Amino acid sequence: MAYPFGLKSKIFITLTILLILGMMLIDLVMTATLQKELLRTEIAKGQLVINTLEQRLKELSTSRNHLTEMAFKEELVRLRDAVGFLELVIVDNTGRVLHFGPFKAPLRTKLESLAEQAFETKVL
Repeated sequence: MAYPFGLKSKIFITLTILLILGMMLIDLVMTATLQKELLRTEIAKGQLVINTLEQRLKELSTSRNHLTEMAFKEELVRLRDAVGFLELVIVDNTGRVLHFGPFKAPLRTKLESLAEQAFETKVL
């Protein structure tokens, strides 16, 4: 049975397919690498928020200057906006949850369950 393509055409088609597959593989690897880096960056921003909050609470507990609850919440909102988060969810060791952001009840419930899950498993 005769094939309509010659040897040169077959080699060209094979190399073209291999080149396209190689480019797709490189794209997949780059995407995975960028996703990891983005996740690391978001975790670092979260740790910055936690450290800043911890430092601020220590300052408030040792100083005689009492900060009102409203002023403290405003400070947390400024901190949230500074790092670029949309919602800030804080869970204390008693299970109380504080929200600082524009999200409504269904999404807040999901964020709350994720925060509690992270708190229980100690996976941040």
